[in-house]
Amino acid sequence: MFPKRKMDFFMEVHQLRDELKPLYPSGIHTLELIRAGRRQATTRSQALGSVGNLVVLYHSQKPGLGEVLVRVIEHRKVRIETAADAESWSQLEGWSVDFLKSHTELNGQIQTTFEVVNPEQHAS
Repeated sequence: MFPKRKMDFFMEVHQLRDELKPLYPSGIHTLELIRAGRRQATTRSQALGSVGNLVVLYHSQKPGLGEVLVRVIEHRKVRIETAADAESWSQLEGWSVDFLKSHTELNGQIQTTFEVVNPEQHAS
């Protein structure tokens, strides 16, 4: 019914923002962090979907993690020019600023922000 997009990454504890490290001392899958409401964006070469679209996120290697339905809020080209830019990106993604610094290929890609929605509200 809704388009599906992979969310396959695992975030090691050292890659997480400092406030998330005590909550996930063994790390966490990005899909689980989204479900928990602690991740509101993803950065990719293309937008997750058009603004307002509903998209199903899933882990292609671990189907037991289930699916998460999200609504696309906005998308923007990532431009990390200041420490504040990096911090803003990090807050939405859950990855640490150090992770961003070590992945310079993310600069110039598309960050899509989203919100988790209740699938029952959109049953047909």
